[in-house]
Amino acid sequence: MLLPTLRQAVTLAASKTSIMKRYSCIATLLFLLFSCFVGCTKQKSYPTDTNDGQGTFGATINNKQVLPCVPFLTNGGPISTNSFQYSPTLFSISISARNTCDKNYTYGRYVVVSFDSILVVENATYKFGNGFNAANNQVRCVYSEDLSDYVSDSTLPGSITVRKFDPLSRIISASFEATSKEKNNGQLRTLTQGKFDLKY
Repeated sequence: MLLPTLRQAVTLAASKTSIMKRYSCIATLLFLLFSCFVGCTKQKSYPTDTNDGQGTFGATINNKQVLPCVPFLTNGGPISTNSFQYSPTLFSISISARNTCDKNYTYGRYVVVSFDSILVVENATYKFGNGFNAANNQVRCVYSEDLSDYVSDSTLPGSITVRKFDPLSRIISASFEATSKEKNNGQLRTLTQGKFDLKY
């Protein structure tokens, strides 16, 4: 068996290097394209008043919109719901929306709306409170901004109107507004044009 000449060896090495560079360029291009398309899991636009469980959420905090958005591969999605039915008429439902894509906030922003063991009725309006009170049909709204929590209070303006509640299809949609207070320093945040249309 004849050994390859020096020129053949150099040519073979150069060919292998060229192939590796080509594969490396293709891999880099695919990664960039992948990052562009799925860099964030986010809602594209502010929701309208739909009532068919489209999976949307939106709120405006001190005139700044909060839309659900999390970086790709983040544990959990931008919107989450938890629910429990205590009886045919009493429900606990918690809805959480988060935005951790906005570079102006180190730890992101969250909005949580919770009903606790209450009678949820379509077209009914509930006063936000600072605790759960089934007798008064109170619900709670919490806004978190860079780990500072602003919580609704029964002494502050705030209410939620349930546009649709369908336990069979597990759909809840609502519109809400609230003034929330930071638990340590008393600063206020005004939440307006809040709305969601979700399956729970």
